[in-house]
Amino acid sequence: MLFNSLDFAIFFPVFFVLYWIVAKRLTLRNVLILGASYLFYGWWDWRFLFLIGLIGGVGVYRLAGGSLQEISIISSLPVLIGAGLLTGIGTDMGSGCTSGHGICGLARLSMRSIAATGTFVFIAVATFFFTRHIVGG
Repeated sequence: MLFNSLDFAIFFPVFFVLYWIVAKRLTLRNVLILGASYLFYGWWDWRFLFLIGLIGGVGVYRLAGGSLQEISIISSLPVLIGAGLLTGIGTDMGSGCTSGHGICGLARLSMRSIAATGTFVFIAVATFFFTRHIVGG
């Protein structure tokens, strides 16, 4: 969507009116700005709309009556920090993250991504087995 397009000429007044309707409610205003940003930037690149699906999917699930599950983290803070650092190092060493190799690389049938994804899965299973059954975490 370009600023000098008919699409923007319709989008902007609608957004402007909605913004002032919800102006006093900060949370709703921020949600409106987020949604409008996704729509505006996603208009010119369909791949950006994937983010709307990620966030909108939760909203649709909740509107359909689904409940969010409570998450409890049982690992200590040093373990979480160490896991995050190791993940970052592995991402750098593997020249990409697991989702990049797993989604984009496998879709392109890249041998490098197939090998990387297989390695990620194997190491994840081995790490889970080691931490849960050997160490007893």
